[in-house]
Amino acid sequence: MSKPHQGIWRYQLPEAYYFKSEHLHGIEFNNPWATILGGEMVVSKGYAWDGCSPAYYLPVFGWVGTPDGARDENGIPQAYYASLVHDVLCQFRREIPVTKNSSAYLFKTLLIRDGFHPKIAALYATVVRYFGPQDFLGDELSSRNA
Repeated sequence: MSKPHQGIWRYQLPEAYYFKSEHLHGIEFNNPWATILGGEMVVSKGYAWDGCSPAYYLPVFGWVGTPDGARDENGIPQAYYASLVHDVLCQFRREIPVTKNSSAYLFKTLLIRDGFHPKIAALYATVVRYFGPQDFLGDELSSRNA
C-alpha cells in the first residue's frame, strides 16, 4: 500500500493499478495519469487521491471524514481501489465518456468486491451519485443522442 500522503492527498499509488470492466468497453482515453482502452483502466504509478470524500487532514488528528472501511493485513482500507477508480472517473469526467451512474455503479461494485456490506456500499454509491460531480461527459453525449 502507498504511504499516507500528508496534506491534500491521503493515498498515492506505489505501482500502476489495472482494472477491467464491461462498463469501460468502447471508451478510449489516455493522459499521463490514466489510460482506458479495451475495457481496461490503467492508473499510473504516483497517482494521488483523497479516498472517500469528504475527508480532511487535520495536523494534530490526521485524516477525518468519510470512513474508507476496515484495513486488510497490508493496511489497505476496503474503499482504497473503489475510491481510486471513482476519483479518476470524476477527475477526468469531462474527458472520459462515462456516465455518472456508471461511475457510481463501478464504485459500489468495487466496494462490495473489497469487503463492504452491500447495503453500506449502496449507501456510499447513492451519496456519490447525488452529492458528487454531476457533469459527466457520458451523460452529456447520451442526452445529445437521445
